[in-house]
Amino acid sequence: LATINILRSIAGNFSDLYKILMELNVLIGPLRNLTNLLNMPIEVPRLKKASDENRETTRRARLRLGHTPNGAVAEDAIPLQLVNVGLTFSSGLRLFKDVSLTVPQGSMIAIMQARNVKARATLLKLLGQIIFPTDGQVFVPTHLRVL
Repeated sequence: LATINILRSIAGNFSDLYKILMELNVLIGPLRNLTNLLNMPIEVPRLKKASDENRETTRRARLRLGHTPNGAVAEDAIPLQLVNVGLTFSSGLRLFKDVSLTVPQGSMIAIMQARNVKARATLLKLLGQIIFPTDGQVFVPTHLRVL
């Protein structure tokens, strides 16, 4: 009878241990993802380079435009530009190749895409410098950027 009580106690302990291990098992995936995220290379150098390029391009555009005859602010005449933009993901998927586009400020444009493609959202991420092109340059005048 004492042996049965001891085995029951051990089984109860193993049951509790198993429940704890199952709870930990559920947390392993999210913890692995968080660890990968925290160990990713930082984007500060790329952000600084993109910011420096945008500032220099804006400066050159301001000098080229000078003062507008109708009294408008010269910066408002600087267009948004994509110059030979290419984007290839690490999986090898190429979403953009040699895309060039010039959009005057204040213009409204429509972007069409095939179904099941995330091109519009990705284009907005490129314009907002959330992601960076693998080729070419995305130019948004500095006064339109919010840091």
